Amino acid sequence: MIETTFSRIADALERLVVLMEKDGAPAPVAKTTKKEVEPKGVEVPTPKEVEPEPKAQPTEITLDALRKSLAPLDPTAGRALLEKFGVRKVSELQPEQYMEVLKAAKAAK
Repeated sequence: MIETTFSRIADALERLVVLMEKDGAPAPVAKTTKKEVEPKGVEVPTPKEVEPEPKAQPTEITLDALRKSLAPLDPTAGRALLEKFGVRKVSELQPEQYMEVLKAAKAAK
């Protein structure tokens, strides 16, 4: 529906330009320069100067979130992963180990 509306607007503008040219009026052309658009004294950074914001890395993860991330693993792979950290169950992990286990689980997928 939006595409149809845009198409109709474009067609109407084209007809308007044709009518204006028939009447001898010059076709409307927007000619602006960077100086006309920018307010004085304000520097607008070029696209190269704008740095993308870094993606936020989770600093903490809950036990439930860790369990959900380990769920897709094959049971034997999950057990082997936990054994690397010296535990048999996820609940035996220390909260400080959660991020390390999560990284290892992502690498194992």
